[in-house]
Amino acid sequence: MRSAREKAEAKTKSGFTLIELLVVISIIALLLAILMPSLQKVKEQAKSTICQASLHGWALTFGIYAADYNDKWAKWPLDYRTGWWMETLLPYYDGVDLYNDEFRICASAKAGAGVDDGDGYGGAKKAWGPFADGTYGSYGINHYLYGYRPNIWSIDNSKEYFWGKISGIGSQGNVPLLMDSTWSGMFPSFTDPVPPSGDDGDLGQRWGWGIDCEMARVCLDRHNMSVNSSFTDLSCRKVELTELWDLKWHPQWERQHKTRSDFTDSNGRIWYK
Repeated sequence: MRSAREKAEAKTKSGFTLIELLVVISIIALLLAILMPSLQKVKEQAKSTICQASLHGWALTFGIYAADYNDKWAKWPLDYRTGWWMETLLPYYDGVDLYNDEFRICASAKAGAGVDDGDGYGGAKKAWGPFADGTYGSYGINHYLYGYRPNIWSIDNSKEYFWGKISGIGSQGNVPLLMDSTWSGMFPSFTDPVPPSGDDGDLGQRWGWGIDCEMARVCLDRHNMSVNSSFTDLSCRKVELTELWDLKWHPQWERQHKTRSDFTDSNGRIWYK
């Protein structure tokens, strides 16, 4: 016959009961469910910060190039289907490898980086390329910054639409330089409609694949209904998708004042969250 003390020790050695273990597991699961959204939000904020740092680095690189090349941003490529500005600026990287993904690709758009899927078009979370010259990335240049080129592949292609030189822009702080994009460059028009989703890389959409709506290349849900952009004054910040039509893309741009209600899908439902 065991004493009361022996019974107590035996109970102590038996450890947790099944019910007690289930309660502990349930509490841990509940805590994780509460913390995960916050942790995910912090993670996305960190990715956006890294993205802005890269864009700021590119803006400074463009600024140095312009100082050496008669106040011009860059030169037109011989082949439009390239990531030419990356190669043009290569001598100015000073230790940053051309194929350094941290510099070339947004931390939120690394899916498919460097993988040839046939057309090179990117998406909200997918990098563009690789192109014939081997370049790939997730940022695109505002093509209107270049000098005028007759019959260029764009809706707004008259001479008065092109900036050409930094001196032609002045101190305006709302002229996009480089921005999160599905292609290496873009020619938005203020008549471009709002695309039916925040991911133009979707095979059923791809409005920006042609010239009818190149704003779709940057109207991306890459950073919580926003994209990151550098500007010609060499600043960098987050741009809400509703603000894209209010930026000064070219000298003749007319602001359109888009609101959340303009961002509807093919069924008329608002997709801007």
